[in-house]
Amino acid sequence: MVYFSGHNEESTNGVALIVPQRLKKAVQGYNTINDRIVHLRLQNFMNTINIIQIYAPTTAADKAVLNDFYESLLVISLRETVLRSVPSREITIVMGDFNAKIGRTAEDDDLRRIVGKFGIGERNDRGERLLDLCMESINGRQHMPSASS
Repeated sequence: MVYFSGHNEESTNGVALIVPQRLKKAVQGYNTINDRIVHLRLQNFMNTINIIQIYAPTTAADKAVLNDFYESLLVISLRETVLRSVPSREITIVMGDFNAKIGRTAEDDDLRRIVGKFGIGERNDRGERLLDLCMESINGRQHMPSASS
C-alpha cells in the first residue's frame, strides 16, 4: 500500500510511504500535511507509531520555497498539526531527505542529544536551519501540554 502526498499531474515534489500488505490493518490514519510532508499513524500490539516523512526542497529551489517549507515544519513541530497532538507515550519518527548537512556534532552536547554524535563534514545553511528547528521543537515540547493531559 502506498501513501502519497504530492502532485498527480506533475513530477515535482511529493513524498510517499510504502506499507507492506501484511501491515495494512496496522494503519490507523494518514494525513497529507502538504506536498512535501506526510504523516502515517500505525498501531502495533504494544505501541502507536507516528511516522512523519519529509522531502525538503533541493538546493536549486527558490528561497521563498525553502522558507515556506521550513515554516511548514515549524507549524508541524510547534503549533498545531501533528506533533502537538501526539501523546508523549506514543513513538514519533521524523525521517526523510532534508537536503541539509549538519556537520560534526561530537563536541556539542546539545546537538548530540538531537542528532547523535556521528555527523561529519561542515554544516551548511540548511543544516543550521534544521538544527535550529530541532532545538526549537525540543524546547517547545518541554513547555507544551501533552495531548494526554
